[in-house]
Amino acid sequence: ESGLDSEFGLKAYNRNNDVLQRCRTVSALLSENGFSALDLFDALVSLRGVVYRTFTPQAADHKLEGEVKDILQHLSYDSLGGQDGRPHLAFLSHHKADAGDAARIFVDTARRLLASQPFLESAGP
Repeated sequence: ESGLDSEFGLKAYNRNNDVLQRCRTVSALLSENGFSALDLFDALVSLRGVVYRTFTPQAADHKLEGEVKDILQHLSYDSLGGQDGRPHLAFLSHHKADAGDAARIFVDTARRLLASQPFLESAGP
């Protein structure tokens, strides 16, 4: 590249400025809610112990079904919606733009598996 941007590093400066602005915004949000950056860091580190299974929405059908089946087998749920069931499943994605599609693919695959007789038989009592 040539020109003033490359000569003075303005693109790098703008990118750095954007990062600093996002950090200020997150810091303000945390502060308004009584948290610090260290609290956020501790929460993120603790997620390592919570995330048990990966999910690859772009995988081939058999791999996709295997991953969803693995996730479903680690959940405690009542198919009739009893009081002990949980109404939500947390979904964490590092691809912000594709997270909605990934969640939809998971739900569609899970519903298909849960409705299939072979899956219900393999899930056991």
